[in-house]
Formats: sequence, C-alpha cells, structure tokens
Amino acid sequence: FFSIFVITRSFMYQVAQVMQQSKLQKERRELGRSVLAAGVTLSAFVAAFNPLDCLRIRWQVSNPQTCNASLRAFALKIWTEEGLWHGFWRPGIGANMAACAVSGGLRIGSYPLCRDALMAASGEQRKTAPMMVCAGLGAGAVGFFLAGPFFRIKNMLQADAGILGPDRVLVTGARAGQRPIFDNMVDATIRTIQKEGVWKLYSGTGVLVLRGSVLSAGQQLGYDGCKTYCKQVGLLHDGPTLHFVASVCAAFLAATMAAPADVVLTRYQTAPQMGIHYRSVWHCASTMLSQEGSTVFLRGWLPFFARLVPLFCTYLPAMEQARRLLGIGYMS
Repeated sequence: FFSIFVITRSFMYQVAQVMQQSKLQKERRELGRSVLAAGVTLSAFVAAFNPLDCLRIRWQVSNPQTCNASLRAFALKIWTEEGLWHGFWRPGIGANMAACAVSGGLRIGSYPLCRDALMAASGEQRKTAPMMVCAGLGAGAVGFFLAGPFFRIKNMLQADAGILGPDRVLVTGARAGQRPIFDNMVDATIRTIQKEGVWKLYSGTGVLVLRGSVLSAGQQLGYDGCKTYCKQVGLLHDGPTLHFVASVCAAFLAATMAAPADVVLTRYQTAPQMGIHYRSVWHCASTMLSQEGSTVFLRGWLPFFARLVPLFCTYLPAMEQARRLLGIGYMS
C-alpha cells in the first residue's frame, strides 16, 4: 500500500506539473487580451473618479500650518470657490487616464501569468498568499515604472489646480498668488523636458515604484486571496457578487499598504512648486517625520481609500466582464 501511495503521489505531482505548464502556455496566449481588458476599463473608471484623486493630491500638498480645516471643510471650500469641474474633475484627468492605462494594464493584466509562473517555479500545486504578494509586487513595479512620467505630470497638474484671475494669477489653491506653471499635460511634458531633461520626468520614480508595487501586492492579495478563499470554502461562486466583495478587500489592503509611500511621493514630486527643496526622497521623508510626526504618513489615507473603494468595486467587476467578452473568462 505504501508503494501504491508513493507511485500515486508521484503520478499526481507529474500531472500537476503538466497542468501548470499547460496553464502557463494558456496565460501567455491570453496575455495581450488580459492587458487590454485591464488597461481600457481602468482608464475609463479612473476618469470617472478623478475628483477623489484630485482631492487627495490637493489635501496632501496643502500646508498644515495654514490649512487647519478638516478634510470635509477643505473639500467644501474648493467646491464653493472653484466648482466640481475646475476644482476636482478637470485637473490632471488626461495624464491620470494615460498613467492608469499603462500601469493598470500591465500590473493587472500580467498578474495571472506572473503568479502561475511562481507556482511552476516553486513546485506548488496551489496558489498561496506569498505568491500573490510577490506576483503583485513584480507586476506592479514594472507597470508603475513605465507609467512614471504620466503619474508625475498628473501630480504636478493637480497640485497646481486653482482658479485663474484676469491677470492669469491663481486666486485659489495651494499656489494662490502665483502663476500656474503648466497649462495641460502636453505643456507640462514639453516644458519639463526642455528645462530639466527627459529623465526629470522619472523624478521620484523610486518611490512611485515602491508605492505602486505595494499597492499592487495589497490589491492582489485582497482580491485574489478573497476570491480563492470564498470559492474554496463554498461561501460564494465566481461571479459579480464575489467580485464586488473581493474588490472591497482589495481596496482596504491596497490603501493601507501604499499610504506612506503615496504621501512621500506626492510631497517630493510637488516640492518645487511649493517652494521647497529636498536633497532626495529620503530627505523628504525624514523632514516630514521630524516636522510633522509619524501620522503624516497616513495623511490622505481616507480620500485614498474612498477613491479606491468605488474605483475597485466598479472597475474590477467590469474588468472581469471584459475578460469574458474577450473570450478569456474570469481571472482564476
């Protein structure tokens, strides 16, 4: 009986290896459609939720010493002075869509392939939480590195937001009393390259990659982990209801894991516009810690989470449906 057990176990292991290789080949064939489904749907929903992202950036770059209002009062002030379109929706929307089409398409579209490749390399027959985290980190790092310039331009445009007076001087916003540095995404790109070189567009990319990779890891652990657990114990079957529940878990873990890097990235990339000079990203982080305390690294967590919840709860289920329409089925 022991010999039969050993032979059976060895046979099942070989079958599992063949199935993993077959699944990897399938993932490779479907990679293009997977990236397309993720990139197109994410960019569309990011445009719809740009006001929350803009609020987050404007809140993070506001001076705590001169802006003592609560987040609600801060948002209401912008709404009253600038309106929904000029105050929240318009700033950085094009750059935000481009950034998320590139980063989201790559980090989410390639995630199943990265995860299954780790499974095959480790010899495991089931996906585990560490595999989900590692696959999310790797795919997220690549996606956010390539989208780095778009994210930087988006942050600069949103930090520069405000109403212009007759003399083209900002009368509202973090830079009130000054002229806007950029007019739009194209103008910001051209001026930055002309003045500081193309590599300046990658300023702060290290923090962006860190932020993006941990955000991606948190998202995939929350989404894929929740889906896997619910299906294994029979709580929910793979469908829209499960996709919605998993999206909430993904938003919470993504926001929590990425919050510190997110606020450091925003402060560092927008520092020149605010008249502040940091020698490096680490100098920026240490200055924030010494001047404002450790809680500064969670500044903007609530609008960050508030932005991710509706975004994830609409985008991820929509992406699953887009995958079905493209003939590759739900993400498994």
